[in-house]
This record gives sequence, structure tokens and C-alpha cells, in this order.
Amino acid sequence: MATHHDTHQGTHAGTHGGAHHHSIRDDRVPAFVGLVGGAIFIFGVLFGVVHWTNGRFAGHGEGAKAEATK
Repeated sequence: MATHHDTHQGTHAGTHGGAHHHSIRDDRVPAFVGLVGGAIFIFGVLFGVVHWTNGRFAGHGEGAKAEATK
């Protein structure tokens, strides 16, 4: 006669298909690498946009200042 424990184990294995059970700890290293890598990527893009924008508008303010002092 099957006990409650035997029935539960059979049902438990059947619903999950015997899949590997991994913990949250297995995902910590890839998550941390993704977080740091994403932050570096976003910082690089923002730095590039600011540097490019400053280069495009570097001479725009000097002409107005020169005319105002005349």
C-alpha cells in the first residue's frame, strides 16, 4: 500500500519532469556580471554622446560672446 510520502514523491517528480533544480545562488555570478557589464556599456555610450555633443557645439558660444563685447 502506498503511503502519502510515496504518492507525493511520484506526483512531484511527474509534474517537473525530473528537471534539474537549481538555486538562486547559481544565478548570482551571471547576474552580477550582467549588471556590471551593462553599467559599463551605458556609461560608455553616455560618455561618447556627451563627448560628441561637446565637440559639435564647441565653437557656437564663442561667436556670440565676441559680438556682445563689441
